[in-house]
Amino acid sequence: MTILVVDDRKTDRKLVSTILTSNGYEVAEAVNGIEAIEYLKKSKPDMIISDIMMPGMDGFSFLRELKKNKSLSGIPFIFYTAHYVSEKDKELAASLGASRFLIKPTEPKDLLYEIKTTLEEYDIGVTAPVNPLIRSEEEYLKLYSDRIFRKLEEKIIELEDTKKFLDTVLSDMGDGVMVTDSDLNVIYCNKRMHDILECDIPPGTISPDEHHSPCIPDIAHASHKPFEIEQITQKDNIVHLEGIVSPVKNENGDLTFHIGVFRDVTERNKMQEEVEKKNREIARLYELGNLFSNCASSHELVKCAVEQIVDIMELEGGLIYLINENNIEIKWSVGLPPKFVELLQKQSPNSPAIQQVLDPDNPVMILPLSAHIPGLTGSEQVKVEESIITIQLRSKGNLIGMVDLMASPYRNLSDDEVLLLEKFGMQFAVTFNNFLRYEKLKQKVNEHK
Repeated sequence: MTILVVDDRKTDRKLVSTILTSNGYEVAEAVNGIEAIEYLKKSKPDMIISDIMMPGMDGFSFLRELKKNKSLSGIPFIFYTAHYVSEKDKELAASLGASRFLIKPTEPKDLLYEIKTTLEEYDIGVTAPVNPLIRSEEEYLKLYSDRIFRKLEEKIIELEDTKKFLDTVLSDMGDGVMVTDSDLNVIYCNKRMHDILECDIPPGTISPDEHHSPCIPDIAHASHKPFEIEQITQKDNIVHLEGIVSPVKNENGDLTFHIGVFRDVTERNKMQEEVEKKNREIARLYELGNLFSNCASSHELVKCAVEQIVDIMELEGGLIYLINENNIEIKWSVGLPPKFVELLQKQSPNSPAIQQVLDPDNPVMILPLSAHIPGLTGSEQVKVEESIITIQLRSKGNLIGMVDLMASPYRNLSDDEVLLLEKFGMQFAVTFNNFLRYEKLKQKVNEHK
């Protein structure tokens, strides 16, 4: 026994077909009334189950044409619809000669019961194939037009309500939404997407007459997989976006839209970079601690410390010197102008140049090189425009020395970098002071021997 299933929705058509085939029926399929009539020219099924709302030829028109053919008018016909559900729709269906009027979705067992009952009624002649109650074409067109008009009116209202709802939801979303057609022309952009890209085109639906290419080229590479891109806004600002683009295809597999959802992760990425940077700094300090612990003497420690901090901070040079009541003792120097080292060696601990960097509240101070040590001039081939970063070395609150690091005038230190230098000074000072005390003790032991 063969049943012809007519429905433009593939999922609905396949669902009914699966129910029927799993219960012993043979099934033929058509997507609308036109295709169904072509099938009926070649084969006559035992029953027809048809939707009403279909493109090309709807269910009402299909049944009307069917009843005009004497050889086909006796086929049991069931309407199975989700849209035409009013009593007037049922009346028109009955007037056209429909055997049953079922509303989607129907439980499989109930659908099978109605099919079985309808076929049994036809077999025993309880319900003989009826002629349509609508006799004239004018009467049919009047009733048909009224039902179509009412249904279109309902659909327009429904679509308008849906559009208002979606516009409100999309407009208030925290993520940006961009929709393009198959030719990659933007046809919709919500307010958040508009704000992220600093776009001068108003948000919302974009007229099809305006050929507006997407600001995000990657929207063409839809893959349903999240990705990150760096995007330049229309005001030349850089934003980092996290997005996912989904292609929308019709029943035939043709691409109709790209829907992209994007989130501005610029601040998140900045914070992540800061965290990673902080982790790297902590790791470098940890490495420094290990290096310091492996040094065999204060001289080796000083050399290691200067070279490491210059490398870590990407500076041009540095030196370490001790300060006592009478003089300044240079312990190690690398990359600094010889004239600077010479003049520093001659400075008194009480000189204004040295005193100005001894503020205990500012263990790290940045000054122009020429202001740090008087007497440096261009004629002496010294880069006076560069800066000296001075780090105090304090152990248990006592000043034991200083670290001078030379930085390019284009090198701006962040607060975190200044804090890192301060921590370096504290770590180095404690280790260095311990080395000095150990070496003095060792010297006394050797003298005693």
